[in-house]
Amino acid sequence: MSHAKKPSNEKVLEFTLPQDGIGPQLVRWVRGVVKSNNELVSALERLRRSYKTLLAEKPVTDAEEILWQVEGALGCAEKSRMS
Repeated sequence: MSHAKKPSNEKVLEFTLPQDGIGPQLVRWVRGVVKSNNELVSALERLRRSYKTLLAEKPVTDAEEILWQVEGALGCAEKSRMS
């Protein structure tokens, strides 16, 4: 006795992968995260030095440059988050 299979009405879902695969995308993302991390660490260390200078009641002469560095680091972090 043979068991014949009924034709299936189910459709097969097809998924297409990007031509270059996920590997290069991950590499770009990791590089962005590492760059962002380095910039954030540098900006935070500079902010900490500036804060300690203020606590010692000394003038901080590069406040505007510090803020620009922070803005750049935050912008880089935002870009890496969006990637």
